[in-house]
Amino acid sequence: MKDTKFSGLLLKNKDSNLKISYFHRPGKKGTIIFIHGLGCSKEDFLIATKSKNLKDYEIFAFDWPGVAGSSYPKNKALGINDLVKIIDHIVLKFSLKKVILVGHSLGSVAGLLYSVEYPKRTSGFVSVEGSLVSRNARWSREIKKMGLEVFRNKTLEEMKAGLKKSKFLGFRKYAKTLDLISKKSYFDFSVSHAEICKNNYLLNKFLKLKLSKVFIYGKENKGWVPVIKKLKKEHCLVKSIPESHHFSFIDNPDVFYRILAEFTNDAFSRQTLDK
Repeated sequence: MKDTKFSGLLLKNKDSNLKISYFHRPGKKGTIIFIHGLGCSKEDFLIATKSKNLKDYEIFAFDWPGVAGSSYPKNKALGINDLVKIIDHIVLKFSLKKVILVGHSLGSVAGLLYSVEYPKRTSGFVSVEGSLVSRNARWSREIKKMGLEVFRNKTLEEMKAGLKKSKFLGFRKYAKTLDLISKKSYFDFSVSHAEICKNNYLLNKFLKLKLSKVFIYGKENKGWVPVIKKLKKEHCLVKSIPESHHFSFIDNPDVFYRILAEFTNDAFSRQTLDK
């Protein structure tokens, strides 16, 4: 991974100047943008640059504001809609074409909303255990209810201690990433998540999306069964990753990136045939 260089770009959002850290691997076949989840980072997807199945694709990933190398405004709260704006800023600034968005967890919400708002700029959408129904935002609602001070001084440390003991590599890595975040940014994005993930609002957005789309989940994460049943009933493409939980791309990257490549190849082929 040492040959992948991190860079930064400056953008203005809500009268604040933000520095966004990213990595960009050029490719000739189309672009895949990875959008990490709450409290995660772009480094979760570095292994994508080493996947032989994705060797011809352009790959882009960035840190949310308040994560690792990206700054966060001192006196303002950002939310999911701000992530949508950042995605669009990146797409336009780098003139990215034929974009496949891969969103993990809460990052999938931003990817879904971007795909809905800018379907002509998007070739396909991959939801990796993305929030689609109200029950997926229970943790965010708990954080909103407890308030920033309790989360910052008590809950976050307890959460990290539990994650470090997990048998799944993805959760153990997540615990380390949580040391690199702005606690206020985690809280603010949780509040935004709690507000937007109500009833079946996001599920309906996903079902109505005309683009090529797939829902991917870790086979060991039994909590997704109710959502999966709904998606399959609507004939949506659903893929499971064996021997993995919420971070399937870390727990079982070989299978994850093979399935992602199969979807990506098919999505771009369909787009070519439709023209």
